[in-house]
Amino acid sequence: MANRRVTHALAVALLVVILLPRMVRPAKFPRFTMTPRTKQQLRKFFKNHASDMADLLPSQGQEGGSSDDQSKPGVGSSPNSPGQAPATNAGMYLYSYSVGTPPQSVLGALDISSELVWTQCSCATCDDATPSPAMPPFDPALSTTMAELPCTSSTCQDFVAQTCSAGTGTPAECGYTYMYRGGEANTTGYLATEAFTFGASRVDGVVFGCGLNSAGYFGGAAGVIGHGRGPLSLVSQLQAGRFSYYFAPDGSVGADSFIRFGDDAAPQTSRAVSAPLLASSDYPNAYLVGLAGVRVDGNDLAIRRGTFNLRKDGSGGVVLSIAVPVTFLEESAYKLLRQALVSRIGLPTVNGSALSLDLCYTSQSLATA
Repeated sequence: MANRRVTHALAVALLVVILLPRMVRPAKFPRFTMTPRTKQQLRKFFKNHASDMADLLPSQGQEGGSSDDQSKPGVGSSPNSPGQAPATNAGMYLYSYSVGTPPQSVLGALDISSELVWTQCSCATCDDATPSPAMPPFDPALSTTMAELPCTSSTCQDFVAQTCSAGTGTPAECGYTYMYRGGEANTTGYLATEAFTFGASRVDGVVFGCGLNSAGYFGGAAGVIGHGRGPLSLVSQLQAGRFSYYFAPDGSVGADSFIRFGDDAAPQTSRAVSAPLLASSDYPNAYLVGLAGVRVDGNDLAIRRGTFNLRKDGSGGVVLSIAVPVTFLEESAYKLLRQALVSRIGLPTVNGSALSLDLCYTSQSLATA
């Protein structure tokens, strides 16, 4: 959406059930407990992204990277990809899992808007600028189940079409460059299959990116776990059919953030409400919802009908994202919302321009509102 403005950010508990078109198979799927974000992380996020928050939203077009010659992993990747995935620079929600046989612990950032599952791999000859994750990188040499995908495989060609040239008599590896919105966050490496272990559940043959070089901030994670619509996302590879997640409010006691898959993701209350998910050609891996309007204190705002509609050409619509902890609205809708909030709250505001926030209050004033 053009001319987006940042609305006032509110910390709320969120439960979203994602329903995909079909349930492929009944199975016991892994259950994760995620590391919740903290107020300190939120402050750091706003400080680091005051000038580029809009760049963290999903971009239009296909994700991934392209290459003319991938005879070596991560070599020859084109800097001009067909498109860019939504950024996960914030890295707010992380969960741990294991990769390989024997399993090696990895920390990944959850992203519901991108496709690729990748983790940083050890590489003695890689760029020294690659940020150090909170855990040691995955070492493929220590695993007995690691298998590199050949460049000529259909999985490789479907993900990023490229010309394969080994030159050494051995199959060329499937190199990739995967960029996130803004281009500042990216990973370069090669695709492989490996055993992933989530808690007590082991899944063999997961296609993932073995990252050799990465740039950008991923919240201390060693990679990203894509949960988007694409065929290589974790949800698609698990054939889970659906997943749900819950983000506990900041500072909550006795409540864990979690993500669940398959039958385990079904609503556990009769009070659950649902909304259909929409698909867009402009955002092929993202989940969209229909937004009819905005209400403040029981009153509908006079937002022009159709402002949030998904158009036939794939533009417009409302994209779900957990990459940023704020909501973006079309400018005319934002102005109406801001006006209504100022009138309803009726308290002095504080200057939030340094954080790229237009409407801010002190936590003390809101607590007594």
